[in-house]
Amino acid sequence: MTDARDMPPIPDAPTDAPSRDDAPAKSGRGKAGLIAGLVIVVVAALAIAGYLITTGTLNFGYTATAILEVDIEEAVKAEEGTVAHMIVATHAKLVNTPQVRDRALDLDDDYASNIRLNIRELEWFEADPATASDRLAKMLTVKPVEDTALIAVNVRALDAKTAAILATAVAKAYELNCLDAAESQMLGYLETLQKQKKEIEREAESETLQMRRLTAGSVPPSAFPILQTEHQTMTTRLADLETAQRNATRSLNTLTQAQADGILHLTPEGISLLNLDPAYAALLVRKETLLSEQRTLLSQYADDHPSVTVISDQLDTIQASIAEEEARATANLITTAQSSLAILNEDIALLKADILSTEAKLTMCAKTQGDFDMVKARRDELQEQLGDLETDITRAMVEIENYRGVRMRSMAEVPKE
Repeated sequence: MTDARDMPPIPDAPTDAPSRDDAPAKSGRGKAGLIAGLVIVVVAALAIAGYLITTGTLNFGYTATAILEVDIEEAVKAEEGTVAHMIVATHAKLVNTPQVRDRALDLDDDYASNIRLNIRELEWFEADPATASDRLAKMLTVKPVEDTALIAVNVRALDAKTAAILATAVAKAYELNCLDAAESQMLGYLETLQKQKKEIEREAESETLQMRRLTAGSVPPSAFPILQTEHQTMTTRLADLETAQRNATRSLNTLTQAQADGILHLTPEGISLLNLDPAYAALLVRKETLLSEQRTLLSQYADDHPSVTVISDQLDTIQASIAEEEARATANLITTAQSSLAILNEDIALLKADILSTEAKLTMCAKTQGDFDMVKARRDELQEQLGDLETDITRAMVEIENYRGVRMRSMAEVPKE
């Protein structure tokens, strides 16, 4: 066994070791450190949770709903053959898009007396503006309301007013996007109509100028009835002249043949009608008187009786004078007939030339009238097209003004606590 003297000596207690009276103080300091650590952990947890809630990462809080309404009648008219519910579903899919969300975040108009869309002043937005659109996409749900033309735009956020503002903003942004798209389409259509109108107006003006040129020409269409009357008058006159020409030709031929045959017989009536020298008529009367006396004497005396011989000699002298006068008268008649016939021929030739000229004018006038009618018909057609375009333009402007394709039927109300 080991001797006690062999065991190592017990060291002395340190002079600064705590006494029994110092133990409670040490225990209090340990508890304070633990509490401080827990406080730090809780604060950190609350900060993280606050950030997640503020940024929308945590999906709880309040849900606000704005309602969009699709004008089914107008939509079906614009997309003929498309089923109505498919149109509503298509619109619903287009609401939660970057373009709509970005526009919603930019809205700052007062769309309701109790809600001002000052989104950029919201704590939710100020927490992280760069990711606002992406965060809004996670907070946003859009669904068609079954068997209706309505679309529910739902936004869930920690703050009730924030949810209502964002839901209203998204619905309004989509309504404005649809309005812009419709206006763009209608304005494009309206611009096309106005271009067509200007082109038709230019063409109509050109046709009007052509009509003026035709009416101001040497043979305007208005001269047609006048020329027709003149042509008819000249044609009648020509027929009369040709009748006179035939009669004059026949008379001339008769006189010429009588002169050649020497058998021209004239009566006192004929002399008057032929406008011969009155002396010739006196000779005829004298001849008839002598013939009467000769017949009386012959009834009393023989042919060789001196009285009968004297009368016979007188008759021979008168007959010679008559023959001479007849020859001269016949020559004069032939000359007069030839002159009259020549005048008739000249008049007929001139009249025929006038008729031909008038007929040429009538032909030209008819062509001008035809051209005029054709140009006028085209001008009238263009004016009718202009009237239709004016109606279409007016209708397009009214449709632009009254477009209600997709509208926000109701804004989101602030959810109650």
